[in-house]
Amino acid sequence: MSLQVVSNPLAVSLTTEDPQFSATYWKKRFDARHPSPHPAIATLDIEYSELAKAWKRLQELLPLSEQVLFEERPQTSQDVQALIRSIQAPWASHTQQQLFSHSSALCDAFLATLDLHTIPLKALPSQHFYSSLLYGTLQTIIKARRQASSKYPRVMDGVMKALVKVNQSISLPEQSEPLQIANDSIPALANFYSHLFFFLGELMDWYARRFKCRLLQSPHEDVYLDFCNLITSIQNSARGFTRTFGDPAVLNDGDDETGVSMMQHTYLYLWEDARLSQIGKRNTERRFAAQNALTRLLIWEIQQSAEQRSNLRDSRGQLLAQMFDRASQQLRPNGEQHSAMVCLTTASGQDLLIAATPTEKQKHKYTRVELQLASAHLEEYFDDDDQLVGYEPTDVVVEEDVIESLKQWSTDTYSQILAVGSVPKSASASPFTLIATCYANLARNIKLPVIACSCSIPPTAKDGMTLFQQGLIALVYSLIRQLLEYLPPVVNGSSTHTVKAENFTLLDGTLASWKEVLSLVDTLLNYAPPLLIPVHRRVHTVAASNSCDPYPTAIGLDSWTAKRPAQDPLHRYWTTGVAGRDSV
Repeated sequence: MSLQVVSNPLAVSLTTEDPQFSATYWKKRFDARHPSPHPAIATLDIEYSELAKAWKRLQELLPLSEQVLFEERPQTSQDVQALIRSIQAPWASHTQQQLFSHSSALCDAFLATLDLHTIPLKALPSQHFYSSLLYGTLQTIIKARRQASSKYPRVMDGVMKALVKVNQSISLPEQSEPLQIANDSIPALANFYSHLFFFLGELMDWYARRFKCRLLQSPHEDVYLDFCNLITSIQNSARGFTRTFGDPAVLNDGDDETGVSMMQHTYLYLWEDARLSQIGKRNTERRFAAQNALTRLLIWEIQQSAEQRSNLRDSRGQLLAQMFDRASQQLRPNGEQHSAMVCLTTASGQDLLIAATPTEKQKHKYTRVELQLASAHLEEYFDDDDQLVGYEPTDVVVEEDVIESLKQWSTDTYSQILAVGSVPKSASASPFTLIATCYANLARNIKLPVIACSCSIPPTAKDGMTLFQQGLIALVYSLIRQLLEYLPPVVNGSSTHTVKAENFTLLDGTLASWKEVLSLVDTLLNYAPPLLIPVHRRVHTVAASNSCDPYPTAIGLDSWTAKRPAQDPLHRYWTTGVAGRDSV
């Protein structure tokens, strides 16, 4: 299929072989373009300039290892293809290759649709500026996501899914004759790329914010969900020029149902409308529009958080029963009881509940993002791997009394602690490790709030601290970071419970601030969702310190459960064991 632009007075003669363009473009790649006198192209030029600024900001933020080593020339689709192939190569030999199978398939789909941009871009005036910016920014986005997803491909999956859907929206006919893009299609074509450039700039800023807050490896981040409605807007804009070739393809594979249903929410619609209103604006107007969009986003997040918490409170019994029913499908009773296997459950409400206090006058307001940014340095003291589970779903053979305890723990109305432990029979994963994995995965799958941690100790000790103390610090800091993700978008402080950015400056990885740490955890639990499932594995590894330890682990663990209203259950699952045994 070849291209023929019909009578296009907007087109500017410029070819890829133009040596002057190739020599000068790279030095000026971040420069703003002067808006065209033609309104549609002027909007595209404005979005070109905004995307170039976002590209520069992200390039300056990224460490060298996450930057693309560009050849100093205009970028092409071949450069994007080469980058993706270099990313896919290590996945094929990775020890956990299955983790990247979905990402690799999405990369293949992206490469298969990337050249769909070639014909539309050639129809634009000064098209080589737009194409080089597009292919350059795509490389930066893809490599940055790849680095962030080296262990957890969730971010990479979301980005590639979005980019594939953008490419697929360019529905061009299959024909042997030259494809004719009429003059009256150019404004619609420019509108499509204006939306695409805006999306890429928003995506870069999304990455930059989460990079600063150290949230890119969080299992709660869903980049596609954050942009699915914007993707729908890009698809709609594509129909503006593809309809001239016939009936545009209807892109609805079921994945966009979430986006469509979300648009029924008034606050979400107002945010999406405010976000799109930035397109074509610049300078002061752009800043005001961006601030309005951020305000609308915050309003939507507050409303969404309140709705989710209300739903959790109303349906928590059903959700807990559902979680146990699904877990039961993987649990197989063996009819035996071994003395080495221990299962302890606190009595309903024992030492866990206090009466709800009267509503106090709100004294302070802090945003969740502000607190996440202030606490980003805590990531230095623990391994994100300890927050995730690493086993495939499998049947678990356990004693019948353990299943009964799990049922009681899962379905009781009140907050409870369930602690289980055993001596493993082999080097394979203990049944209780598999149970912990099962419950953590199920809780996430049915959208229950869950915080998970596998306790461990570092290989080397720091001056003035034992390995067990360092392991305890890692556990607490990991839980603090996870609890922060479940805060409301805006935290309303009171005289009894206040958390602010400066609280985190005292946390330096030592026990000198242990009192402040416990106070902070207590406050964060006060703001936790109505239903929270903490799953801690290998607790004994940080409980094996000597008797002279002035910071008993039991204080650090048990005190966290003391300050929750009776109507908000906290179900905790621990796997533990006797010190000196290889237990879970």
